[in-house]
Amino acid sequence: YLWNFACRHLPTALAGQLIVSEVVFSLFYNYIYDWRLPLMHEFVAAVILITGVTVGIQAFRVKET
Repeated sequence: YLWNFACRHLPTALAGQLIVSEVVFSLFYNYIYDWRLPLMHEFVAAVILITGVTVGIQAFRVKET
């Protein structure tokens, strides 16, 4: 229900950011399940994904003056 609600009310680019966030959280839960830390390249990839989401959200933020 929440996914459908978000997709109807968000621009397409922000809905894509939700998909990327879902991937990052699934990796996080997988590391907890396996009881291990991410390898260096996995960590760097997650940081790049999070940075991309942050930049994408900033692009849609309304400037308040």
